[in-house]
Amino acid sequence: MKRCPQCHSTFTDDSLLYCLQDGSALVPIAKPEMEAETLDLPSISDNATEGKNVGQNDIQGNISKPKPTPVKAGFMGDRRKRYAVLVGGVIVLALVSLAGYRLIKGSGAQKQFEEAQAIERSEGSLSQRACKKYKEIELNSLSSSAVSELERKIQDCTSVQNLFQAAEKLEGDKGLDHETAAAYRKVAEKFPGSAYDKRASNKTSEFERNKRAAIRAWDEFQEIDYKLLAFEVRLDLGRGGDPGPKLREYRNTLVEVVNDYGKILEHPDSENVDPRVISRIKEAIAINNQKAVVIDKFERDGADYVERARKKEAEISSESERIDHNIWVDQETKKLAKNYEEAANEVDQRNRALAQRDKDIASELEKKYKVEFLDRH
Repeated sequence: MKRCPQCHSTFTDDSLLYCLQDGSALVPIAKPEMEAETLDLPSISDNATEGKNVGQNDIQGNISKPKPTPVKAGFMGDRRKRYAVLVGGVIVLALVSLAGYRLIKGSGAQKQFEEAQAIERSEGSLSQRACKKYKEIELNSLSSSAVSELERKIQDCTSVQNLFQAAEKLEGDKGLDHETAAAYRKVAEKFPGSAYDKRASNKTSEFERNKRAAIRAWDEFQEIDYKLLAFEVRLDLGRGGDPGPKLREYRNTLVEVVNDYGKILEHPDSENVDPRVISRIKEAIAINNQKAVVIDKFERDGADYVERARKKEAEISSESERIDHNIWVDQETKKLAKNYEEAANEVDQRNRALAQRDKDIASELEKKYKVEFLDRH
């Protein structure tokens, strides 16, 4: 049996949950309380013994009050019950669905996290592919420990990417010089093993190869150029007598020098040499080839002069003709010498301009590679 705490109505139907009068939740009635609700009629014999006359009204006054007649659940009661059950079911279903959704979503995010970790392990680095995978994961779907690790991974991905992009921009502005190489080296040192580290390390290695190649090519070029200059000075000091043998020796030296310059360009690491050095060596080859052409022309003109002089000398028949011949010889030799000097001076002037440029190139290379480049001029 149950009782309404508000209107005190009682109900024998224990399946009822709410009062049919005011809708309050019913409470069960304890068994002793139920027995107290019913009073027995007093014994007439006992009253007679005590000398009391018990009337009909006294008897009815001692009779317990009639219990409310239980009212059976009607339409309204059933509707409220069904409504309560429906609302409770909807709430439970919503909670279960939400929990299921979060469970499924969380397991999906965890799977993505594990896949990103697998990529990082397989590639041996915090690669771009791993970083992309990490950034696709939703933080609020992971456990707190996984969230902390994922946040660190994303931060590392962002930091290394920013450093690498800064190094790339510096290379675009200044080329692969010592400052750019230092920026790439910073990426490799701070994020070892990452995909950016590999690219940065490649750039750093490229810089070192270029520096070694430039130093080698420049030193060899300067050494060859210095030897040629010393030879030219020796020729100037040894002027006099027949110039033919000296010029032929000079020409042969020029050919050797040009070949030596060519060997610098044929070296396996020539592709790593700074373009300014390559350009300067090619200009030196062109200059020395031009010198050789001048000497060849002088020798041809000289041979032609000798042949003509011999013929004229063979035709001399008088002293006056000999005097005229000697005058002609003097004029021709001076003309020949003048033509050679003009051609040689033109080449020398160009060569002096390049020698001045060598100082500028050496200075530029020192700034680029932060190492001393010799200028033997």
